[in-house]
Amino acid sequence: MHRPNLIEGLWQLPGGIDGVEVDVRLSRDGVPVLHHDRCLPADGPAIEQLDYSALRGQVLDNGCRIPRLVDYLAACRAHGVKRLFLDIKVKDPEVLPIIHDVVQASALRREQAQGQVFWMVRFPEQVERVRSLMPDAPVVLLRTNWDNLDERLTLVKEGLVDYLVPMPRDRFLVENQALLREIREADAAMGVSIINQQENLLMAEEVGCSFAITDEAKGARC
Repeated sequence: MHRPNLIEGLWQLPGGIDGVEVDVRLSRDGVPVLHHDRCLPADGPAIEQLDYSALRGQVLDNGCRIPRLVDYLAACRAHGVKRLFLDIKVKDPEVLPIIHDVVQASALRREQAQGQVFWMVRFPEQVERVRSLMPDAPVVLLRTNWDNLDERLTLVKEGLVDYLVPMPRDRFLVENQALLREIREADAAMGVSIINQQENLLMAEEVGCSFAITDEAKGARC
């Protein structure tokens, strides 16, 4: 299967997947693009240091090219993707209006029901910026742990955050059941990312997670 963040990968998704997650970055000239790593190639310049014209000319190791967010949104509509999780990889909250404008202008946003695009951010200032742009958009706050739990539960109670996501990966889910219970007992909705082991996907469902993002698409549900 093609790796994530590529339009080509949408056509290889198995049945039963009701959403996809992508990593959003911004080129130097302000074009939202999809790529997980900060640099291209891994030992090369940061994406935010390159204009989109330079990024477009780069061929990845699987023969594909980094897509613009606008093109991926159009492909999502053609593929019938129900939910799209945007993992915002840029810390500066002032880039959010640029990404917002692309999403708002897309056919995916216009023609599907409100709440199909989930905004995944890491910092409270990003939460506030998303809310100022889209009062009703689903907001997911990543990297929840014991040190920031109280602050983040307050944001949930204030209606600024819809979902909390604990620190990622399978072992954390296994080793931090107490944190998951604390979130659940506070009546806060939560999701998990990235969970690849089937037994841990089942565990996420058992503890009441609203969604589980996984790299292993076969047999999984987003």
